[in-house]
Amino acid sequence: MLSPSDYYTLLQQEAFTKAAECLFLEWLDEKQYTNCRKLCLAQTHRRAYDALAADQKLSFRACLRREAGVSALEKNVPKEEVQSLKRKAADDEEGSARDTKRQKQERSVYLDYNATTPVDPSACAAMQAAMRDSWGNPSSGHWCGKRAKAAVELSRQRMAAALQCNWSELFFTSGGTESNNLAILGAVAAQQEKRGMKPTEGHIITTDIEHPAVHQVMKHLESRGLTVTYLRTGPTGRLDASTVEAELANDTLLVSIMHANNETGVIQPLKEVAAVLQQYNQEIQPNKVLLHTDASQSLGKVEASPRVLNVDLLTVCSHKFYGPKGVGALFVRTGVQLSNLMHGAGHEKGLRPGTESTILVVGMSVALEKAVADLAPRAAAMNSARDVLLRKLRQKFAVVEINGCLEHALPNTLNCSLKLTEQQGYIKAHAALVAISRTVALSAGSACHSDHAALSPVHQALGLSSERSLAAVRLSTGVDTTNDDIEYAVDQLAEAVRTA
Repeated sequence: MLSPSDYYTLLQQEAFTKAAECLFLEWLDEKQYTNCRKLCLAQTHRRAYDALAADQKLSFRACLRREAGVSALEKNVPKEEVQSLKRKAADDEEGSARDTKRQKQERSVYLDYNATTPVDPSACAAMQAAMRDSWGNPSSGHWCGKRAKAAVELSRQRMAAALQCNWSELFFTSGGTESNNLAILGAVAAQQEKRGMKPTEGHIITTDIEHPAVHQVMKHLESRGLTVTYLRTGPTGRLDASTVEAELANDTLLVSIMHANNETGVIQPLKEVAAVLQQYNQEIQPNKVLLHTDASQSLGKVEASPRVLNVDLLTVCSHKFYGPKGVGALFVRTGVQLSNLMHGAGHEKGLRPGTESTILVVGMSVALEKAVADLAPRAAAMNSARDVLLRKLRQKFAVVEINGCLEHALPNTLNCSLKLTEQQGYIKAHAALVAISRTVALSAGSACHSDHAALSPVHQALGLSSERSLAAVRLSTGVDTTNDDIEYAVDQLAEAVRTA
């Protein structure tokens, strides 16, 4: 072992670091010291300190407290320097503790992918390129406009390939809400005109679990005098296709049924509904009843091609499948007529006037293309994460009641009502989620109305009691959800309920 004077000499060198200070305290054997001294002299100070910490598993502050080390230090170093080293050690320890606490506080987990998704990196890159190279007005006739127009039309073709439809059947909109409005109001108006009906006449069939972007449109049509039938889905949240046939009438214009529910994830039997309508339409031609579906939640999670589902109108929402917000699309089957809702220039064949957002359209097309191409592995990953999530919840909560039915649900969605113990009864989900909202993103219902603890209309349609509805949480996994994320989120939720 080297003498204390040798240690002191080391401290005077440029390698005056935490590693050198630790060496001075004489708690290394000769081999350890020699190796670390070489590192210090090579000025790789951080490596030396890390090597010491790994070897001894002692904090620097603990080293300073060792009597032998402090004794040796005080013999050979001026008192002022000893105090300085001690202060530095204490500051280091406190700073490390603060960093650890801050890291724990700053950790964030996102399990609300049904509300929205982050933009896929490939979509971001495509959008950046479009901002740089295709920033012109797609309607302009010069080179700059033509470049933007080419980007828009290429995006349309890419989306058409992903959806297995013709490019001429896709119309760009500002998102799911606009697409739903255009599909429903546009189809109703066109059908009324075709049949010679008044604006106050006609019948529409929908369900009692639709998203507000559809439900509120139906309420608007009712206020105008049209009749709307709301089919009941019952405790499972899944429609019986035969109930559609029972409600069809001579004045029925449209059937609008969501593909997958945003709160429960339950998938509706659209193929069966389409078969019912196809048989019915063969008997009443030319007054065809149209079928619309809002596929905002299902695209990128399950097969949702309009050809496979056999629908006439299909809503696309970009930010639900890792695309940008503020853009969407509407599939309109060839031959189906819609009346435009807005008036302006002839964009989107006159159906949706307004300059297309090239950047957003490009991002959406890339995100959809990737979501469809990677559908199988993505769905498997999300389903696996959901299974882990359910298992962890059952470990922490005495009662986990599924709302809806997992057998016919999206692979990423879990809606359940919780009891921490049988004796305590149902939890107050809204209060618990508010308590953990700085670190964990969950939902007590649809994100579109999650700022208050009102009863969910979807839960009411399922027949849930008010207590069970207010105890419900919606957890939706994504392609990047990890088991650590799930464990942390469930622990936080359970702790929030326990301490409420």
